[in-house]
Amino acid sequence: MNKSTNSNCSNTNYSETACGFVVFFNKEVSSMQMRNTNTNVGGYPATQVYDYLKNTLYNQLPSDLKSVIVNTRVISEASDGGTNYTTNDKLYLLSGTEATGENYYDQIYGYTRHLDYYYQSRDFTSSVSTDIWLRSANSQDTERFIIVGGPGILDSSLATASHAVVPAFRIG
Repeated sequence: MNKSTNSNCSNTNYSETACGFVVFFNKEVSSMQMRNTNTNVGGYPATQVYDYLKNTLYNQLPSDLKSVIVNTRVISEASDGGTNYTTNDKLYLLSGTEATGENYYDQIYGYTRHLDYYYQSRDFTSSVSTDIWLRSANSQDTERFIIVGGPGILDSSLATASHAVVPAFRIG
């Protein structure tokens, strides 16, 4: 999905999620709720999806793949317009900006960039058959997260809805 690194990538206030060699799973690994209650308070780090990627899926990957996945500074937004969340992760969801270049209710628009591959093709959803969760909380309310559906259209969905989980990671 990405091969380039821009000068912002070394800035500690910039997400590394679109920096360097980024790989995106070509199909959904699960379909699940973002949370079991309709809230996006606490953002992406407070979700079941985040916990699943960090503590379940990563541990199921083959050791040779885990050995080349690098830690990534992931910036995600606070739903209330407060301070963005910064985590250090191996697997992560993309943001609306990274997937489509659009900033539909995406407060981290200036903290990341559109991935190279999707900038050229504009077809983020070609490999899945359903809406995909993104890590972006809807900045207009406290109940929804951003999803992307075909063909690359951003929307929002209640946190309790089930959508595809399609993670990305960086190789280093």
